[in-house]
Amino acid sequence: MLLALVALPLRAEIVDRILAVVGTRVITWSDVLAETNYQAFLGGQEPVTPDKSLPRDPILSRLIDQRLLEQERDALPLSFPDEGEAGRRLEEIRQRFPEPEAYQRALARYRLTEADLVARLEREANLMAFVERRLRPQVRLNPAEVEHYYSETLTPELRRQGQSAVPPLAEVRERIEQVLTEQEINRRLDEWLRDLRERRGIKILP
Repeated sequence: MLLALVALPLRAEIVDRILAVVGTRVITWSDVLAETNYQAFLGGQEPVTPDKSLPRDPILSRLIDQRLLEQERDALPLSFPDEGEAGRRLEEIRQRFPEPEAYQRALARYRLTEADLVARLEREANLMAFVERRLRPQVRLNPAEVEHYYSETLTPELRRQGQSAVPPLAEVRERIEQVLTEQEINRRLDEWLRDLRERRGIKILP
């Protein structure tokens, strides 16, 4: 849900303005533009230029969530290493291009440098590590949940796909537990963010 967790400023020639205040942190128009282009770069979509209208609301909402989580993380005297996730993602991105020159041209087209990209990936992975550390220990699955998912979700889906032989529960239990755990983490994250939005001072400007 929260795989875009960085918002770095764009070039100085852009006339900026504040769109939102989250506690002591601000989110600017250039933050939204940068985040939009970062997501477009990752998703293979067309970049957005300053003279085009931006999909402001969904991007701004994402950035507000990021700022809220960053404030929670920064309040703790702990570090949350990403265990190499940022490096793996960077290598996957590089592999999408046939040659280094094409990769560099693409970065420039989206108004990014590799340093920008690395910083974003590292900050994103760090924040996700914080969320995992905070929420995963709270998840407790019971056998009935696993069995219900197996019989009511996995088995019907496999049969719709034309698979006549459904693997026994014992063979897929671990994978089901992973799916259910991720679903529960996402649910708890949504609740946490709603609570943070209510408790923290958020001001959205026109």
